[in-house]
Amino acid sequence: MFINATVRILKVAAPDQDWSRQMQLGRSLRRAASLSTSDRKNGRVLDSAVLLRAGLELAGPASQDPPHSLSDVKRFRDGTMLAFLSLLPMRRGSFGHLQLGRSVMVIGSDIHIVLTGDMTKNGHPWEVRVPPILSATLRHYITMVRPWLLHRGGAAHDFLWVSDRGRPYALNYLGTRIADITERQLGIRIYPHLFRDAAATSLSRRSPENARLIRPLLAQSSHGTAEKHYIQAGTIEAGRDYSAMLNDLLGEYE
Repeated sequence: MFINATVRILKVAAPDQDWSRQMQLGRSLRRAASLSTSDRKNGRVLDSAVLLRAGLELAGPASQDPPHSLSDVKRFRDGTMLAFLSLLPMRRGSFGHLQLGRSVMVIGSDIHIVLTGDMTKNGHPWEVRVPPILSATLRHYITMVRPWLLHRGGAAHDFLWVSDRGRPYALNYLGTRIADITERQLGIRIYPHLFRDAAATSLSRRSPENARLIRPLLAQSSHGTAEKHYIQAGTIEAGRDYSAMLNDLLGEYE
């Protein structure tokens, strides 16, 4: 970062000079940095199957009955958020800005998560069907738990994730809330962005074939100039394959 910032300043100060060697140095350093592991992530990147199981166990079984207490509601909501991020790892901003009818589409028996280009870092649309292993839990949250929280706080809005007072989560607090949940359940504070590392690590550990899902699943820019529609189609396939892999892995941890 220091080298790149210095080169940018020098190019402005002396635009007629050849800075190609310094720019090459910056690219080499960036590649080297990408191969290293941040110390702050050591011990905090768990297998996604562990995170998924922790979330589903915290939420407990979905039912047709409305919740009866705030403690039950908080437990179910927190478990749903944890399971959601383990299966659909997205950036904190996208996660916190999910809205019913816009980015969360309930279509018949399916629930689709649809992110427009302005909600992803690479500017590409991102779409995936909520996997069956999470679908019932998320549906119960949407139809029973979320309305209970809205009514409690006398609030009315379309945001998916609702605080104890019925309001949308502030993004900074939402990240802290996720870390609090994982610390309580797993003994480790895991912030939303680390779910993305967990997904990439889990996929790459399994096989090179699974590693191909990392880029579309995380909505990262592809190598070269892939078309937007191709990328969007890839996210749907990647989400389905990743969900199937985690579903199989849950049996390994029983």
